[in-house]
Amino acid sequence: MLLNNSHSKYETANTGHYLQHFLEKNEKMVVIVLCMIALARIFFFSAAFPFFNNVDEQYHFDAVVKHAHGYLPHKENDFFDLETTDFLVHNSSPEYFGGFSLASRLPDDPADKGAWLIIKNREAFSPPVYYMMAGGWYKLGELIGFQGGYLLYWIRFMNIPVMFLLLCLAYYYCRYIEPPNFNLRIGVVVLLSFFPQDVFYSINSDVLSPLSFIGGLFVITILFKENEHFWLYPLAGLAIASTFLIKLSNIPALFVLSFMLLLLGKKYFSAHQVAKYAPRFLVMLAAAAIPIIVWGSLNYHNLGDLTGSSEKIKNLGWTAKSFGEMWDHPIFTPHGIIEFSSRLTESFWRGEFIWHGKKLATETADAMYVVTTLIFIIAGLISIFSKNGSLSFNNKIFNYFHVLILLAYISFLALLSMHYDFGKCFYPSNEYPYFTSGRLMLASLVSFLIIYVKGIEYLSAKVSKHIDPMVIIILVVFYSTYSEIMSVLANGVFSSPYNFFHL
Repeated sequence: MLLNNSHSKYETANTGHYLQHFLEKNEKMVVIVLCMIALARIFFFSAAFPFFNNVDEQYHFDAVVKHAHGYLPHKENDFFDLETTDFLVHNSSPEYFGGFSLASRLPDDPADKGAWLIIKNREAFSPPVYYMMAGGWYKLGELIGFQGGYLLYWIRFMNIPVMFLLLCLAYYYCRYIEPPNFNLRIGVVVLLSFFPQDVFYSINSDVLSPLSFIGGLFVITILFKENEHFWLYPLAGLAIASTFLIKLSNIPALFVLSFMLLLLGKKYFSAHQVAKYAPRFLVMLAAAAIPIIVWGSLNYHNLGDLTGSSEKIKNLGWTAKSFGEMWDHPIFTPHGIIEFSSRLTESFWRGEFIWHGKKLATETADAMYVVTTLIFIIAGLISIFSKNGSLSFNNKIFNYFHVLILLAYISFLALLSMHYDFGKCFYPSNEYPYFTSGRLMLASLVSFLIIYVKGIEYLSAKVSKHIDPMVIIILVVFYSTYSEIMSVLANGVFSSPYNFFHL
């Protein structure tokens, strides 16, 4: 009788977490399958959308072409390249901004080429890491023999190995910081595999931000725990430099990673190991600082501007406000803060593509993104800052950094929204003075998902021990994926006569 009762209790305890036991037993295969699904998903959606989307893809592509030919920034070298205009005239679809017909595009129209050649590329002076990498990928495609539309899609398909590396780093990072927490590492990989951010279907420098940041964070985390490997020090420095040199909007990531370096240096000093680790630390600082200094010096010499951003700001028609004027902003009203936070959350999840002049989104999916983010992130914060947590102090410090990176990005975008008068710019504008492009904070993606999963774990444990957090994660993924697919199908994206499948 005792044995029967024990067996019954064991079955009851495990019924609620059967899915977790199954996944844990087959963990390696689950991760491999998730990676394959994610890569296939990036391929099909990248192939489905024609060129050039509304998220400045033509500007990013021109910067790729320039860097493929050894471009260096110069004041008179920011107009669209002649090679780019050939692609723009032959391969542009009118479907993003309005209706279309097969006669909408007129190949080899000299007027179209001439119109592009007198336009300044506002991404021409942007940080170079993504464009150099994509430029090399572009040249490789040419060597393989790709031309025309196939060469364009070849550049987009660079996002496939980028996503693969991001998934691998996210999985191993979560396993490293919390080895016993299966739900964390698998939950993050599941969400990341199906994350519907459409910038991953585009030529855009933002796609590298999450990979670079989590790489730098991972290496520095290892140095906090195991500081014996010399090669990790320059690698950490290069990861920090590359995060900033991918996108100027990654200043918050640069701040957080630099703050971690200060704490690492303090750790050496407190442990009286300065003499032993000072040379390594200096190598790391040099690896971080030298690329940034070289790029800044080159900009200053050729452009008279350390970051190269003044010309872009000038072309967009923005002007900086005085310190006093910054505080007269609608973000300080209840409606303003709700508008800013909700729109930022929506675009962080699903991106900013429009189709026939309308957002490629559904109200129910957007509501799900906002509501679950609000609930699970708050719950995750409670979990992280709870005094009764089971994590060690060191692991809690790493979780604090995830919170810090989110707060840093949200604060940064809010400050940018306050800082400028946007003149006649379409977005942001004086009528809508908010930076709500979630792709600008993609460096914090893995950190966001870690807090999100922790929130799901925390709430499911509070409600009932029989609620499997993985079930909630799968429900979120299922609905977001269903909404993304139905939105694309309903709008006829896959049947576009200009996409990869119709070349």
